[in-house]
Amino acid sequence: MLLHISQGDETAFRQLYNDYSNKLYAYVYALTRRKDLTEDLIQNIFLKLWHRRTTLTSINDFSAYLFRMAKNDVITAVRQAALEQTILQKGLPAAAPEQLPDDQLQEAQLRDAWEKAIQQLPPQQQKIYVLQKQYGWKINDIAKHLNLSSLTVKRHLSISKQAVRENMAQRLLPKELMVILFLGSMNAL
Repeated sequence: MLLHISQGDETAFRQLYNDYSNKLYAYVYALTRRKDLTEDLIQNIFLKLWHRRTTLTSINDFSAYLFRMAKNDVITAVRQAALEQTILQKGLPAAAPEQLPDDQLQEAQLRDAWEKAIQQLPPQQQKIYVLQKQYGWKINDIAKHLNLSSLTVKRHLSISKQAVRENMAQRLLPKELMVILFLGSMNAL
């Protein structure tokens, strides 16, 4: 089956999805306990598989690979959620940057990186991302408001979340990013 998928066989990919999606959903949901996040992660995982389809034949134990991929994506998503929660919960003071204590300066830099990452999104993805992340709208509400299907909104959210993560990772030094992720995960506890 992996050989057929690596050659672009969509029917074989649908079969792979049918074979693994329910098991993968149960696994990811057990880790996240959030239906919306689980659905996003499952969609991302299968999207990644399709994009990486030409390399699938080199995988010895596909099931182990798939579930490891899911675990890694859950860890990344939890860290990202903690980071976003930290950004949304903490307002920035009106003081000039040179007058800010180190932790407030880090938060200011983090917020700035996050806002710039959002600004880099295409307009439609930007609207959808902001409505969900900053205003807490549900996917169906966003779909109605923008006259889109729920699946389109989910796809845009998935793509925009990944783009924001990658953009922020490029803007922040690895040391700063690790400190921020650690502090964000501590705040989420």
